[in-house]
Amino acid sequence: MRRAIALNAERWWECPSCHHQARTIRGGILTPMHRCAVMAGLEVPLVQVLHNGGIRSGDVRHVAVERGDMIGREQGVLVDSRGRAIQAVRTERRDGSNDVHVFAPVATATTTT
Repeated sequence: MRRAIALNAERWWECPSCHHQARTIRGGILTPMHRCAVMAGLEVPLVQVLHNGGIRSGDVRHVAVERGDMIGREQGVLVDSRGRAIQAVRTERRDGSNDVHVFAPVATATTTT
């Protein structure tokens, strides 16, 4: 006889920039994203919160990392609503830990025969 164990996989998430909240019920590793008006329309990761308690101001923040190199004819460069070329969004925590969501550009190549 097989028995199934039901685990509560409910998690609450919040955007530290605009405080948009979401709930997920899937298990496994998942970080929901959303387009944040406060972050100039960038797709940013939400941060897990306990019991829908919310994030206290100053505990977590998003920082947009602008491209520091020349773009040239590169394709797939992410530009925010302010016209800045963005390479990543860093989620910084008060304890000094951080996560980085990288917006990788598209690589192209040509061949000759």
